[in-house]
Amino acid sequence: MAVEIVTLFVVPVVYCGFKEFKMNFGLADHHWAGIEDTPREELPHAA
Repeated sequence: MAVEIVTLFVVPVVYCGFKEFKMNFGLADHHWAGIEDTPREELPHAA
């Protein structure tokens, strides 16, 4: 039961805290790389 509590609540909080730490210190991360690297022809066209 304790393992379930840790995996459901503690692990996501620690993961988000780590991501916040990286973002606040300006460290690179692939999750917020953006779409600047995507060529224009691969983007979906709006009708």
